Amino acid sequence: MKRTQKLKWLCASLLLLSLSVTSYTQSLKDFFGSSETATVYLGIDFTKARLINPLTANPSDIKNRIYRSINDVVVAEPKKFDFTGTFNKASVSNDLTAVHAGNER
Repeated sequence: MKRTQKLKWLCASLLLLSLSVTSYTQSLKDFFGSSETATVYLGIDFTKARLINPLTANPSDIKNRIYRSINDVVVAEPKKFDFTGTFNKASVSNDLTAVHAGNER
């Protein structure tokens, strides 16, 4: 089989696969249209964050203490960070386990 034919078959297969996957996803209309849609705050991921010119800063302190406290304050002070009102949801749950594990690496 020629290379161009293989490429055409690959593109057609990827197109069909992408069309089948998108039919099962949640749209923005579904998310914002219902106040009963389950919503979970997963935290802020700092795994790709880089400190610029950290001469006086302690990078390990920032990584181990500050990043964790930024995510924790959002959960601890729900009146200041009103996700239920902002997204018009009945309730918003929190799950910071994955983001804390990633930020500690």
